[in-house]
Amino acid sequence: MKTTILTILLLAGLCCTAFAQQKYEYAHVQYLTNMGGKLDGIYVCITGKPAEKIEVTKPLKINAFTDDYTPLLEYIQTMTDKGWEIISTSKTRNDVYDTFYLKRKRD
Repeated sequence: MKTTILTILLLAGLCCTAFAQQKYEYAHVQYLTNMGGKLDGIYVCITGKPAEKIEVTKPLKINAFTDDYTPLLEYIQTMTDKGWEIISTSKTRNDVYDTFYLKRKRD
C-alpha cells in the first residue's frame, strides 16, 4: 500500500515537472560564401517559419584565402540581442558554409 502511494506521488511529480519545462524555438543560420552567384548569402530557418535568404551586399571575400564574416557576425549579433542563445556552430570541411544553431524561450 505504501509502495503504491509513493509510486503515484512520484509519477504525479514527474508529470508536473514535464509540463513545467521551458519551451524553446530553434534557429539554423547558414552562411554560404563559395557557392558563386545568387546562392551566396545568409540562410535562416526558424521553428515554424518558412526559411529565408538574407542577401549580403558586402564582398564575401577578403582575399583568395579568407572569407569576410562581418555580415554573418552582424546578423548573429542582432539575433542574440533579440534573446537568441548560440548553442552550437559548425563548418564544412571544404569551407563552403558555416552554420550556427541557436535557441530562445518561446513567448
